[in-house]
Amino acid sequence: MSAVDLVLIILWVEGMAVLLAVVAVVGYALFTRYESRRRRARLTRARAMLARHFEDRSIDATEMTTLRLLSRSEVIRLYVDVASNVGGSEREWLRAVAIELGLIDEAIARTRSRRWWMRLSGARLLTLTGAEPEVMRQLLNDPEAIVRAQAAGYVAQEPSADGVAGVIGMLGDPSALPRFAAKDALMRLGATATPLIVSRLGNLDDARTISLLEVATATASHAYMATAFAHVTDRRAEVRRLVARLFRGMGGAVAAAALTDMLRDDADVVREAAAEALGFLNYWPASPTVAGLLDDSVSRVRLAAALSLDRLGPPGELLLRRARVRGSNVAAMAARRILDDPSRLRGPIATSATR
Repeated sequence: MSAVDLVLIILWVEGMAVLLAVVAVVGYALFTRYESRRRRARLTRARAMLARHFEDRSIDATEMTTLRLLSRSEVIRLYVDVASNVGGSEREWLRAVAIELGLIDEAIARTRSRRWWMRLSGARLLTLTGAEPEVMRQLLNDPEAIVRAQAAGYVAQEPSADGVAGVIGMLGDPSALPRFAAKDALMRLGATATPLIVSRLGNLDDARTISLLEVATATASHAYMATAFAHVTDRRAEVRRLVARLFRGMGGAVAAAALTDMLRDDADVVREAAAEALGFLNYWPASPTVAGLLDDSVSRVRLAAALSLDRLGPPGELLLRRARVRGSNVAAMAARRILDDPSRLRGPIATSATR
């Protein structure tokens, strides 16, 4: 065999190998596309079948068999798609379907996996079903931050005393995501979490005081009144600022009187928050004290005072006009900034100074 023949044979073999590789790739792509279409069709039929039974909340043996013929990944995808878009009683019925399909056992098994994404998948399934609270409470201490965050979301929809206490503990989590999830969960729980938050705020040295007050300001109720007064003289300016926001949320003459006293605070952020709160509450008796802040050394506080006076009606406006004519340079400038604002001609300024 000559060298030329050998080269031709090698080239032929390489050509056939390339051809077979191309055929294999194209064949796999076509098969994947075909299977993807079949999967979508199966899931579409299954979703429609479940939707038909939201009213009667019953599913016969034949239809259940159809669901069982779906692969495990398909039935999980189906459940996530459907349960994510319904609530209340429909989800309770879907929970029963999930139990019959073995999804709850599957989810519990996933939460015990060494792979965090499997634990997360199991936690999401249990959140959608609202099942296995004990398992989900354990995940509040999971090594992975995103799993802990998911567990906090579960507690928000399925609260218990132990679960809420665990979420409060998560406010000190070293990772930002679980801390954010814990705050969100407590805000969603609202009054359900209030007694435990009030109890924790009773400890003036609690390391989570600031985070707890941030939650309290979002769900402010008069249950926090004693707590607010307990922290009004805290050495930390941020705590006192949040107390001012808490008084603003609670409202009433007692809160307004406390805010008037806080206008004299040493910290500018506290004076600013107090002035803003009094304007929000429309507490006009505080107008003269608020007007005193038009001479404050911090421009942000002066602006908050001017905006507050503008919201306090005729008494506040009178003091603003007086400051524009007779006040110091900084007070007159703050007053003009509000009184000469063109948007004010179209109605009262609705916004307030923010930090």
